[in-house]
Amino acid sequence: MDLRIKTILPLGLFAWTLGLGCSGADPVQRNNGAATGSDDGADGDDDEPTPASTKKDAGKAPTKDAGAKTSDEPKSTEKADASVVAAKGDLPCDVQTLVVAKCGSCHGAKPTGGAPMSLVTLADFHKPAASDDTLTLDVVSLERMTEKDPVRRMPPASIDITPAETKTLTDWLSKGAKAGTEKCSPAEPAGGAPAGAKPANAHSGGVSITPLVYDDPNLKCYKFLGFSKSGDRAKKYDVPTTPDYYVKFDLKPEFKGVQYLKSYVPVIDNSDVLHHWLFYKQNAAGNNGVQENAIGTHPEGELIAGWAPGGDPIYFDDDTGVELSGDVNYQMEMHYNNKTGAVAQDASGVEVCVTTTKPAHVAAMGWLGTDSINGTSATGVCKPTNTEPVHIIAATPHMHLAGRHMKVVITRKDGKQETIHDKDFDFEYQRQYIEDVVVNPGDTVATTCTYATPSRFGKGTTDEMCYFFSTHWPAGKLTMLGSGTLIHGGNSCLP
Repeated sequence: MDLRIKTILPLGLFAWTLGLGCSGADPVQRNNGAATGSDDGADGDDDEPTPASTKKDAGKAPTKDAGAKTSDEPKSTEKADASVVAAKGDLPCDVQTLVVAKCGSCHGAKPTGGAPMSLVTLADFHKPAASDDTLTLDVVSLERMTEKDPVRRMPPASIDITPAETKTLTDWLSKGAKAGTEKCSPAEPAGGAPAGAKPANAHSGGVSITPLVYDDPNLKCYKFLGFSKSGDRAKKYDVPTTPDYYVKFDLKPEFKGVQYLKSYVPVIDNSDVLHHWLFYKQNAAGNNGVQENAIGTHPEGELIAGWAPGGDPIYFDDDTGVELSGDVNYQMEMHYNNKTGAVAQDASGVEVCVTTTKPAHVAAMGWLGTDSINGTSATGVCKPTNTEPVHIIAATPHMHLAGRHMKVVITRKDGKQETIHDKDFDFEYQRQYIEDVVVNPGDTVATTCTYATPSRFGKGTTDEMCYFFSTHWPAGKLTMLGSGTLIHGGNSCLP
């Protein structure tokens, strides 16, 4: 069968609801678990990106920042964070083992991927929840583990956990999350890799939102972050209180020649003022710079990655990636909506990991949906000009505050229809859906968005949008000529 929804992998809801989980995951793991050791935000460090560690150096992680000099001091990996030895009076040993394996990829000693707190020690579980300080984290954890809605339930679907393991944790939580009585041995994820990490060659032609282990000595990582309008990339941008303010940050890459994107991880510095960002590859070389009060069109750009509240990272399988170039500029477009009442600083962006090794499947991110919105619903039909099968491997729905539901239907050449997405929409949780969908020559794809109130298209928070961002391969084959091309660039399939 041409269409098969593999897995929906939600991770982001904790960070924007109960404050108990992550919108992303650990940085890329490679060579038996060595990780990038980058810090979020513009910290002024000037570290050159460095190659992935070799297997004999697994467990060390050189720091990497775009536009920086080489760091001689590696940072520890999440493996070290998660390897906790519980003393008497701390977690029971069976609980500790599961907490490390099932929660450690986000909630280690140094939380990652947007998780606001650690869940490592007994004391961590008895701290007040970030979302409601009248509840402790053990209470909130139990609520989320027993949640009936699979979208909200934790651990997310990307973490394999058996009914027996779930019962061990929920029984402990329901009885007050009491201390253990024995000293435990170090609890480490199997294979030395962080909890949840999988080999990048375990699957083919797809993506994951949980870390993948890459055995690629050519893999290097770089950050593309917002920066001060003075041009100093070590300083943060001052976000004005102007509503729905768009800023384009022009960024010269530090890598050279043809590279292939293997992963991108959102770096969210100030979520209080950031509505979303889009990251584009431009068609010509340029310099670093800041364009304020931008209009939000990109006819010359190619969308590479995006983030909105609840957004996830992407890790491509070994044989899949997106072609980039070190000979052109990149642009990080921020949509700010600062309602704090004062100028706020932000240095959000993305960390990309790239390699010179060309994958078998070169992918791209495309635009499905429509810009024609006037009412309580809108439909856009993509009529691609592909002459070969196109594989959609991930997709992210995007609307604004009035958005309530999105449905995406493929009409096959023979008239048969297959629904590939039919979900309610939550602005605070715009996650990636992992897909395995094939669009054959002659097929069309209809995207229908439903709104709570009559709406019009626009770039403001109170305006509306209707996009089904679709990562697919071969690159450039999910396209059609239309008005969307003039606004969004070549990988557009908007009428």
